[in-house]
Amino acid sequence: MAQVQDVYPTSVKGLNFSKAGEQQFKKKLKRFEALIEGKMQGQGLGYDQLSPADRQLYDWGRNFSEDSPSYYVEYERCWMHRHGPVASSASSHLQAQGRATYNPENALDCSYKTAWVEGVKGNGIGESISFTFAEPPQVEVVYIANGYVKSAQAWRDNGRVKMLRVYVDGVAKYDFYLKDKRAVQGFVIPRLSKCRTLRFEILAVYPGAKYQDVAISEFDFGYLMH
Repeated sequence: MAQVQDVYPTSVKGLNFSKAGEQQFKKKLKRFEALIEGKMQGQGLGYDQLSPADRQLYDWGRNFSEDSPSYYVEYERCWMHRHGPVASSASSHLQAQGRATYNPENALDCSYKTAWVEGVKGNGIGESISFTFAEPPQVEVVYIANGYVKSAQAWRDNGRVKMLRVYVDGVAKYDFYLKDKRAVQGFVIPRLSKCRTLRFEILAVYPGAKYQDVAISEFDFGYLMH
């Protein structure tokens, strides 16, 4: 049996929910879309034909969740997710409370205002969330917004994940060690070029100040530019 590999975050970027951060993100996103529609699709330029500045903007756009401020919450088209999972499921989820839901789909909805929250008694150890891909995903980076990040209070009150075991097509491959930060954490792994399902199992948690429930706000999947 192959040994499970320990993986630690290579990037930890705090979430910017300020108005200034939102405006900056909107401007940068418009520049990225203009680059795609104009120079690349309109003029037919390839990546290697772009200027260094345009390549940097393109790289950001392909993995923008790593740099995402509050506007990412409302960016429903979510470019990266067009190439991501087509379905999500979980071993459990907390029942809806009023208009607030805690389904596994919330971890893949391009929103930091929602979250998947496990729904069993206790601290959620052993619960898991799974994603299915229609085609081999070419995933090299997994981004995770750990905890209920919509507000500082919600993040403190609810539990966060300390350790996740990652199963690739049912086989345990990696243990992700998450920092207790209200941030997007990026985990780099060897490219997954054949898998169709990824499952993330909670092995350890950071306890919440008020609730035992454990939350993950968002997953995103990307690849590195070589």
